[in-house]
This record gives sequence, structure tokens and C-alpha cells, in this order.
Amino acid sequence: MIVLSDYLKERLPLLLSLLFSFTLFGGVFALFEINFWIYALVAVMGLAAVLLCLVFDYRKRRHFFREVTRQFEQLDQKYLIAEVIERPDFAEGEALYDLVKMTDKAMIEAINRYKFTMKDYKEYIELWLHEVKTPLASSQLILENNRSPAADSVRDELEKIERLLEQVLYYARSSDVAYDYVIRTCGLDVLVKQTVQKHRHAFISAHVHLDCGPLDEQVAVDPKWLMFILGQLLTNAIKYRIGSDPRIRIESIHRKNFVALRVIDNGSGISERDLERVFEKGFTGENGRMNGKSTGMGLYLADKLCEKLGFSLVIDSKKGVGTTAIVMIPQRNPYE
Repeated sequence: MIVLSDYLKERLPLLLSLLFSFTLFGGVFALFEINFWIYALVAVMGLAAVLLCLVFDYRKRRHFFREVTRQFEQLDQKYLIAEVIERPDFAEGEALYDLVKMTDKAMIEAINRYKFTMKDYKEYIELWLHEVKTPLASSQLILENNRSPAADSVRDELEKIERLLEQVLYYARSSDVAYDYVIRTCGLDVLVKQTVQKHRHAFISAHVHLDCGPLDEQVAVDPKWLMFILGQLLTNAIKYRIGSDPRIRIESIHRKNFVALRVIDNGSGISERDLERVFEKGFTGENGRMNGKSTGMGLYLADKLCEKLGFSLVIDSKKGVGTTAIVMIPQRNPYE
């Protein structure tokens, strides 16, 4: 907002010129011996006219810049300021408005080019991921038909690659969940069984005992997205197993407005200082640094997708005891 002292400072040459003019006219009036009071009247009238012009000009400019500041602070996308302010009626303001308008247009064009580039890149990544899945599936089938300890090890590594590729695919789609979200009423028991079946080799290789509790709830979800979220939680539980008897329990609990799907393990747990940061992108924490294979993307992506889908993800853990991950699914369709 324009400050009065700054405004007067900019007009100091004008005020000095005015003072010089009054002095000059005073000398002329004295030279011709014109009545002093006539000179005083003319000087006061001239000074009043100039001051009124300055006050009017200052108020007009102050109102404009105050309005620009107010609207700028309210905008989420600051670069659109030229779209919401009115064109001023003083020369400097008009020049500034035109400059901001051209800058705004250039910014929007740059953003649109960036969006087009990112859309093209995203489509390419999704196509590439689908193409890669074909040789992966073929390789896994070949290994299934030629069983050996070495083949089983290679198959496990291929499944890890497949899960990482799946992470990339869902991450690419996570910003447009609503466009790829098909609601169906599904039984949790069916979804859990399908997810566990998909990760069966990981359970077997890690010698993890799975226990499924009550899962007789019906939920309105997109099966694909919920199975992916559950898969991320199971992958974490398997990865951070400890002891000679690692166990994972999956159960559901019905509440008034939601169904809580819980994944409980007796693994390494999460330290209290890391627990607040488990949903941060790329955060691996103490366990991840010890494991050496953590990307810090699993819980981040699961939490991001839960938020997009209208779910809630809660992690409760104690170091050395285990972790409980809870997906709270509302008893409604968030996109209705």
C-alpha cells in the first residue's frame, strides 16, 4: 500500500517548483506595488487548488494499491492477480496494469505448456509400465514351470520389481483418482484374499504367518485402489519383520460411520520420533536406514491415496513390539 510520506517525497520537485513560483509572483506583485492581500488571496487559492489535486490523486492511488493488495492476499494462484483487479485511471497504474496483464498471460501460457508436457510424459510412463508388465508376467510363468531354488529367488526379485512398477503407476495416477475411481460394493474378505494371493510368494519367502480375523463387512470402494493400499501395508509389515515367528493379522471392525481395516504385525515397530513423519515423501526413518532397501514411498503413497479417496490412514506403533495400520473406510461414497 502507498505511504503518504513516500508519495510526498516523489512530488517534492513539484512542491519546490510551487514554492519558487509563489516567491517569484510575490516579487512581481511587490515590484508593481500591488496590494499584498491580493497576492495573499491568489497564493492561498493556488495552494488550495494544488493541495486538493494532491489529496484526490493520493486517495485514488492508495485505494487502487490497497485493493490490489487485498485481492492478492486472497488469491490461491497469485499469478492471476491481473484477472481480478480493475484497470486504474491514472497513467502509472495503467502502465503497471498492462505489464502485469502481459506477465499473467505469459505465465498462463507457460503453465499450459508445462501441463501438456507432463500429461504427455504421464501417458508415456503409464504405457511403458503396461508394456513392461508383459515380459515380467512371461518371466514369472517360465519360472513357475521350471521350479528350483535359484528360480524361486529370481521369481521373488521379479515380484519386487512388479510391486515397484505398480507403485510408480499408482503414483502417476494419484493426482487424478476421481477419473479412475469406480465404486462397487465389495466384501472385505474377498479383497483381502485377492491381495494376499497376490503377495503369497512374499509371505512364503519371509516365513510370515498370516492370520485373518473377522472380515465380513461390505464396503463401497474401488477394489483396485483399496487392494493397492492394503498391498503397501502388507509389504511394509513383511519387510520389517523380526524374530523367528513373524506374524501379520488382518481384521475389520465396524464402527458407526466407517469400517476400520486393520493390519497388525509383531515386527520391528517404529520409534516415537519417526512415527510423526512416516507419511512424508521419501522418509525412511531408522528402520529404513537399517533395512537399506526402503524407498520411503509406500506409506506416503498409501496415505495420499487414502486422502484422495476419502479414507483415513492411521499408524500406531511401538518400537520392538509391532505396528498397527488402520484404514478407515466411510460408509458412503465420497464422490456422490
